[in-house]
Amino acid sequence: MPKFHARLKEERRFETPEFFEANGFYTVAAGGQSCYGDQILQVAEHLVACAHEDAPLSLDALVDRLDSAFNASSPYGAFPLDPNVRPELPIAGPWRHGSIKGFLNNLADGKRTVPLCGADDYQADCFAKAVPLACAFAGRPEMLVHVESVVRSTQDTDEAVAFGCAAARVLEACILGHAHSAAEAIEVVAASLPEDAPMRNGMLGPRRALSLVNAILEMEPPTFAEGVAALGQQPEMHPGLGSPLALVA
Repeated sequence: MPKFHARLKEERRFETPEFFEANGFYTVAAGGQSCYGDQILQVAEHLVACAHEDAPLSLDALVDRLDSAFNASSPYGAFPLDPNVRPELPIAGPWRHGSIKGFLNNLADGKRTVPLCGADDYQADCFAKAVPLACAFAGRPEMLVHVESVVRSTQDTDEAVAFGCAAARVLEACILGHAHSAAEAIEVVAASLPEDAPMRNGMLGPRRALSLVNAILEMEPPTFAEGVAALGQQPEMHPGLGSPLALVA
């Protein structure tokens, strides 16, 4: 964040940061999606297609849709990449996340059914895929079942499912009016979750992670950067952080 602010000031764009190109990894046209956004869009379009056809939430059709959205024929370009060639950054076009690369590799190995096609990944993509599902199924008992299935389509890990379901429940609490703020929604959901099961690499489970986020919100940090800094200083965060970028992600 400090580096981004410095670049904005150098270019005299600190007061008008919108559409400022500063991504060191990839470039897309103004208004284009990140890989997170594209995953949200694909899940949302799949839900619309199923509703329009009055069909069940076909996971086989979702796998086909995700394949088309991210494979070598998509705007994401060639795949797999030559491991001996290091691309010059930023690349021209969108950037595939690790979970999507794992998903495509599994498809290439003939694993086209959920959960076999899902990668061994538990990064924040699970939150993105949970958003349209929470919007479509809030208040319905099948919501979490659908969240788990869709998360496992590209991330076949218990950690990704746990955090995807927790994110869906926070959004559901807001949609149904069970909470009047993000902090209240987080508090309601955290209190209702069971004790966290052990997770890999010392990472926090969703119940403790939500409680920790609320503790930071109660500090009322004046800026996002200071909120991130306060979160990074929590001893419980250290085992799971490989870099400051991991915290922001």
